[in-house]
Amino acid sequence: MSRFRAYINPTDDSGNFTGFVEVTEDVDFNSMGAIKQNIDNDEYNVGLLRYSQFKLKLTNETGKYSDVGTAETIFKKRRGGSKFRLTWEKSNDNTQCGVAICGTAIISPEITVFEGVLNDEATRLNIIDQKIKFTVLTIDSVFKSVETNFASLNNGDLFSAALLTVLNQTEITKYLTISAGNINVGLDVAIDTVAEFENTTVKEALDNLLFASNSVLYIEGTTVIIRSRDADATSSHTFIGQASNNGIEDIINITDLSSGQNSLFNFWTWKDTTLKATNGTSIADNGVRKKEIDFDMITNTAKRQSIIDAQRDEFGERKQELKLTTNLTYETLALMFLNKVNVDYPTVYAPANIGDLLPYYGLAVYGAAIYPIGQFSLTINVLTNFKILGINLNTKQQTIEFKLREI
Repeated sequence: MSRFRAYINPTDDSGNFTGFVEVTEDVDFNSMGAIKQNIDNDEYNVGLLRYSQFKLKLTNETGKYSDVGTAETIFKKRRGGSKFRLTWEKSNDNTQCGVAICGTAIISPEITVFEGVLNDEATRLNIIDQKIKFTVLTIDSVFKSVETNFASLNNGDLFSAALLTVLNQTEITKYLTISAGNINVGLDVAIDTVAEFENTTVKEALDNLLFASNSVLYIEGTTVIIRSRDADATSSHTFIGQASNNGIEDIINITDLSSGQNSLFNFWTWKDTTLKATNGTSIADNGVRKKEIDFDMITNTAKRQSIIDAQRDEFGERKQELKLTTNLTYETLALMFLNKVNVDYPTVYAPANIGDLLPYYGLAVYGAAIYPIGQFSLTINVLTNFKILGINLNTKQQTIEFKLREI
C-alpha cells in the first residue's frame, strides 16, 4: 500500500530556513482536500495565474506548531511563509536494516508531489482535540506578496527579459529557482513603456506579461518554467479505456466532457483602436465570441496586432475538453502541464440480436451480418492528441485528475 509523507521547513530567528522536519505522524490526511493546479484562472477566462490552496490539520498536543514565542514550537520568527512539502511512495514498508522482512518489504523511491508555503492568517486551534489548522498555498503564491522591482525595468526590454527581472528577486528566489534558460515565451517583443508596472505586485506584472507573450508559468518542483502554450512534440502517455485492446485499463473516470465553447474566443480586438484578429470559419460555425484586450506597455500598432493574432491562433477554434481521472503511479505523477497525451477510449460492442455473433471485418457476410450496437456513446480515438492544462491530486483516493484540451 502506498503512503504520503509531509514535511515543514521553518525559519530561524534571522529568517533563514533551517531544513525540512517530517510531520507525517501529526497530519490528519483524511481532512486534506484535493491539491488543484491549473494553468489559467478558470474555465471561462485565459491568461491569468491561479493559485490553489488546501487545509492542513495537525495534532498539536505538544505545542510543536504553536505560534512564535511558545517554548515547544518549531517556528522561531514566524509561522506563515514556512515551506511545506508532500511526498509519495508506492510502498509504506519500513525498509530499515533489522526491521524489513526479506522477500516481503519493498523498497520504492519517495518523490515530491507538491511544494507550497504555510499561511497562518486563518489558523485556529481546537482545545478539545488539540488540532491546529493551516492553509497551504502553492509556492508561486509568493508572487502576490512581493512588489515589482520597477526601477530595474527599462523601456525596450523584451517580454522574456522583463519576466526574468521581476522574478529574480530575493524574496522569490529563496523559495523558487529562477533561470533565463527556463523562460521561453510564445511571443517575444520589446516593451514600449514600462510605466504600467510601477506600484504593482509581481503577480500583477506576471498576469500582463504572460498574457501578452502568449505564455504560461508553472512550477516543476521548485523551478519556475515559462513557455509557450504549445504542447510537447511527442506523446508522454496514452490512457487506456475499458474496451481498448492496446493495454491495461488505467482510466477510472471521464467527466466534464465539453466542446470547448467556454474557452473559445474567435474575435479579438485592442481597446480604443480599429485593430482586430478574427477566425472567419470559427465565427461562421459558432458565432462571434469576442474578447477585448489592452496593455499600456505596448503602443506600437504592429506589436499590438501580433499579440491579438497570437491569441486568435491559440483560442480561435473550438477544441474538445475533458477531465480524466486515473490511478496515482510514478508514471502519472511524472506528467506535467502541456505534455501531449492520448486517450484510447473505444466503446464496447454487442451483437444487434441476442444469440448472434459479433460481425468482424473480413469474416462477416455482406447483406447477412448486422452492425453491432455500441454500449455507450462516448468514444475517443487514440489518434486524437490532447495537452494537459490542469492537474488535481486527490490524497484520499490516491488518484490524479487531468484537465485535457484537444490540440
